[in-house]
Amino acid sequence: MKILSFKVLDKTYGLNISQVKEVIRLRPITPIPDIPSFIKGIISLRANIVPIVSLRGKFGLSETFENKGAQIIICYLPGHQAGIIVDRVINCLDIKDEFISGRDDILKDADYLKGVADFNNELILIIDIERLLDSEEQLCLSSIKDRVEVKRKSA
Repeated sequence: MKILSFKVLDKTYGLNISQVKEVIRLRPITPIPDIPSFIKGIISLRANIVPIVSLRGKFGLSETFENKGAQIIICYLPGHQAGIIVDRVINCLDIKDEFISGRDDILKDADYLKGVADFNNELILIIDIERLLDSEEQLCLSSIKDRVEVKRKSA
């Protein structure tokens, strides 16, 4: 499996590269009212509205970015794109399936994880981006894009 590895605080995570469109530098995000706090707002990327999710916020971690190297990974979600803010993108890795273990009893409640990879003596938590947000949160992302595009068209 080819994955894009990245850091959130001191943990290393990975996404299947087929779920990633591109990586961009962190840029100003326009906040949107009445949305969950881990959804930071939207950006315009080549005339497309992209909702932005903070993984730190989603995981209930401190959202104070001490690192100026934060990046946004633009991902494919069912029906739309979204960006996730990470502390730092590390590398693209090719990890053989035998080095990826499924979720065990410790990770059973983390539905958004596909498993854990042991790569060069480092554990990488593999995220299933389609399960990162529950159905209500995905609807919220869709509605954000619809709200903003409707206002832009009528202006």
